[in-house]
Amino acid sequence: MSITPAAPVLNSGDDTSMRLDGEDLYLTQVDFEHRIPLKAIAVAEAGERTFAITLKSRWEDEPAVFRIGDVDTDEAAAFARAVLDALPEPTEGDREVNGVWVVASRDIPAEPPEGLNGFQIGAITVVLLLAGCATYAGIMGGFWPITAVLIVGGITAFVFAAAVIQIPATALAWSLPKRGVKAVAAYSHNGQYKRLHLYTDKRGNTRTFPGLYSSASTWAPKDIEVVYDPEAPGTVLRADEGRWGKVIGLVLLGALSALGLAGTVLLTLGYGL
Repeated sequence: MSITPAAPVLNSGDDTSMRLDGEDLYLTQVDFEHRIPLKAIAVAEAGERTFAITLKSRWEDEPAVFRIGDVDTDEAAAFARAVLDALPEPTEGDREVNGVWVVASRDIPAEPPEGLNGFQIGAITVVLLLAGCATYAGIMGGFWPITAVLIVGGITAFVFAAAVIQIPATALAWSLPKRGVKAVAAYSHNGQYKRLHLYTDKRGNTRTFPGLYSSASTWAPKDIEVVYDPEAPGTVLRADEGRWGKVIGLVLLGALSALGLAGTVLLTLGYGL
């Protein structure tokens, strides 16, 4: 069937859009994209500043719904007509079809920030410090001092990197439950590697929570309580995220980094005495 939609793209008021492209409908957000074949769609409908598609499902299964909100009502109505006109003719086999089986979902990599970030600056500083210590130890003591400094300093650098990487996740796990909005993310379908759960933010947009369970998992929960940032709904964590565990882990990594740095410096100075 030839597809020539009158309104091929429907943009939400924030970071979400739906787009018709050939025989597929794309739901795109900042960090995630779902490719939904038109053959998987049972219903497309527009409401007051909302648009939603309901996927086909077997009689015993609850159909999956993908929704976006904060859209222009007239544009949503035009887009719904375009999607409905593009849908293939229904068949008897549709009763045995579950639309989520053919939905393809993928992460969208974040664009790297311009310039050096804090982690890169810290890594460069540690490498320069390690190189300076190794050079000094080598000049003062020879091969074995260099080896000792590189081993101790290398382990310290690895632990320090792990601590720096942990800082944003720890800060988010501590702050988001206090300012975030709770929602229930219901299991929808399997992504390439993980089970995907969907939740609806306060603007009416369907959001994706990848979770921690692999696609092959058979014991993962069907529903997960999550908390998301109301200003950036794609930022989401489990509501029961273990923030104290992250804090303790960060403190331990920081303490080990400090001990390792002190040991590297003392070892270097020891060869110069």
